[in-house]
Amino acid sequence: MSNRSFFITILALLLLIFLAKEFFSHQKNRVDYSEDSTNLLITALQNERSRLEKAEKQGCSSPLVRESIDIKEMGASVPFSRGNMALPNYGDGSTKRSEELTKLLDAAVVLIVGNHSLGSGFFITPNLIVTNRHVVDGSEKDGLWVTSRSMKKVVKCELLTKTRSNQIMQPDFAVLRLPQGVTGSAILAITNDPPRLLPVIAAGFPGVVVQTDFRLKSLLSGDPSQAPETVLTPGEVSVVQPQQNGIKLIIHTAEISPGNSGGPLIDRCGRAVGVNTFVRKASAADSRILYALSGYNLQEFLHSIGIKYTAATGTCGNSINE
Repeated sequence: MSNRSFFITILALLLLIFLAKEFFSHQKNRVDYSEDSTNLLITALQNERSRLEKAEKQGCSSPLVRESIDIKEMGASVPFSRGNMALPNYGDGSTKRSEELTKLLDAAVVLIVGNHSLGSGFFITPNLIVTNRHVVDGSEKDGLWVTSRSMKKVVKCELLTKTRSNQIMQPDFAVLRLPQGVTGSAILAITNDPPRLLPVIAAGFPGVVVQTDFRLKSLLSGDPSQAPETVLTPGEVSVVQPQQNGIKLIIHTAEISPGNSGGPLIDRCGRAVGVNTFVRKASAADSRILYALSGYNLQEFLHSIGIKYTAATGTCGNSINE
């Protein structure tokens, strides 16, 4: 087995686990979910993955796999640093044109692949990524990988911290750490509660969409420079609902589905107003209610653990007519 083939096979199996669950699952509340009916298939894939990992320990390892081992050994010694990277501050409240937003989100949003799921995340510093805890739960020991078209490579990362719970209506956040900043990436500023009818965009990698992206097929075929296109869906904020436990839920109309979990909900100024987290389906009306945890709650979480981030300033102006 070649070094490159081993690494790509590991990634392919992780994605196949998710796509198997996506194919057989229906009408679940959580944006990323599992399904009992696929347990046999998932177990078979995981057993194959374990076999390949055993082979890697016996000497079949690629430079990327060796790099990931070094990351684990570095642990908490990796400090936050901008290094020599010049990253723009998108928290100034200036409205962006569509091409500017597209470029920003392609550079800021990443595809996260774990042992049990596929999800989304976004950079808040050059080497820190925010996502949902439920995206990464169960994958800490086996490893987490991130990629995007802007990154042009697959990088293993470590789980730095997470909230106490991943239950619906509770804080559901996690922070991933890369060994260093990624060239070509961009950070998203975080803003507080958005007003009703604010135009927003959900950015991420819904499985039902990315599984037909030829770039995903190229990635699985052995080209680590390929990744699916970031999926962007527009909508509006319907309401922000404060809960008794302090959580603020943003209900919006920017379509999300399995794989969007952990991805940002942004305004037209390119600032994260929330983190897309779950969907509820009203069976009587056959309607879907889309939820994001608010940027306010994300800021609270990051502040409580001493993680630096860019707070948005000012208010977002009206959308530009193009």
